[in-house]
Amino acid sequence: MEVGRDFNPLLGDICELVREYGVEVVAVAMTAGTTDEGNIDPVDEFCEVCRDTEVPIHVDVAYGGLIAPFLRKHGYRIPRFDFSLRSVYSITVDLHKLITPVPGSALLQRSRELQELATFESPYMPLGRHRTLLGTRTGGLAASTWAVLKVLGYEGIFRGSRGG
Repeated sequence: MEVGRDFNPLLGDICELVREYGVEVVAVAMTAGTTDEGNIDPVDEFCEVCRDTEVPIHVDVAYGGLIAPFLRKHGYRIPRFDFSLRSVYSITVDLHKLITPVPGSALLQRSRELQELATFESPYMPLGRHRTLLGTRTGGLAASTWAVLKVLGYEGIFRGSRGG
């Protein structure tokens, strides 16, 4: 897939492919904040240009998802890429890139129904179900990730984004 002069994806071309392949397209994956350059795909524009397709969008905010919300608060204009956009169904964020131990990450989903798709039967678990992408890892990472987010909160992470 080619990109434009601004290095953004050619949204019309992606929409044409989505229309051409129809129901065979499971989702379109976009990125909000590439690790090297910080590029944010124009997810909001894509939703507008491709609105007739109703294709689900997955946004990988591996690195940028921890920075972009604070850029807005600092006055930068960046595209929206979150659940305020009707077509965004899921978001992944690598918390370990800035604030938690490796491999701390999160999969955020728009609805409980989508969460259920990542749940599987697990007779040895107290509830008989297992909801994770990691399999049988210790709960220490999840606990430490929760603790860091709870202690820092939005304001703590925002203070860190200002370098102090």
